[in-house]
Amino acid sequence: PPTLPLLAGEVQLASADELRSLLATAKSDLHIFVPPGVLLRTKGREIVCARPMRVLLRSSGAGATIDGESRSRLFKLTNGCDLSLQTIHLTNGFAEGLTQSGGAIFSSGKTGAVRLADASITNCSAGKNGGAVAFWDTLGVWLTRSH
Repeated sequence: PPTLPLLAGEVQLASADELRSLLATAKSDLHIFVPPGVLLRTKGREIVCARPMRVLLRSSGAGATIDGESRSRLFKLTNGCDLSLQTIHLTNGFAEGLTQSGGAIFSSGKTGAVRLADASITNCSAGKNGGAVAFWDTLGVWLTRSH
């Protein structure tokens, strides 16, 4: 069970595959809770949000971690996706190839805002620009108590 009660309409998950499935099938905004201490491994596949929606992905306490295992970018955002991460740690993201940017987060194509609060990005790299993040045509980026 989660450390904190789930918010109204919030779902709990424990794998990157569950997150991919939710993003691919959601008909409206998503509020997602990942229990503290959970490690979501991307298994060499980036997590894509490619529709106009708001996504809140949060944890509590020491937070949860999304690990690209140095095999894939963590998030690719396009087409109006708005992403907020709270107490989520991004690590080992890798955008392979000389034309690839944003090892942790790549956001382009009239995307919404990207917000990180109480979050961290560590050990991420890219072949071209933005080892951690790369933003093109994004409404805004906010970092609060994040590094």
